[in-house]
Amino acid sequence: MISERELEKAVLLTINTHIENLINLREVLSVLDHKQGSISEAKKNDMQRLEVNKEIVKLQSLKIALYEDLAEGVITKEECFEFNEMYKKQIEEYEKQAAYLKEEQELLSFEKIKRVNGWIPSCVIEI
Repeated sequence: MISERELEKAVLLTINTHIENLINLREVLSVLDHKQGSISEAKKNDMQRLEVNKEIVKLQSLKIALYEDLAEGVITKEECFEFNEMYKKQIEEYEKQAAYLKEEQELLSFEKIKRVNGWIPSCVIEI
């Protein structure tokens, strides 16, 4: 027959184990939630970088077309110069934005590596 004291210990041990499991589950869910957010951020960043690069290519094409328009007499030298400067400034702005987005992507990658490296040792230690 099991004594009341032993039964009480067994029940407390079971309750403590359940509490620890709930805490671990909360931590795992938190990591997964953060990981999902990082994936979304990475996809968003990729889409923004793609759009910025499309704009740069479009503006570069417009710059090239300026010289064709000038050669055909569609625009004057002054207009060509003005449009060229305008496109050049826009391209510079988009290139700055592209550099910022690239840096942001690298930070996201670094954070992902930090989380993975931080997560693996904690799993190994608990086993």
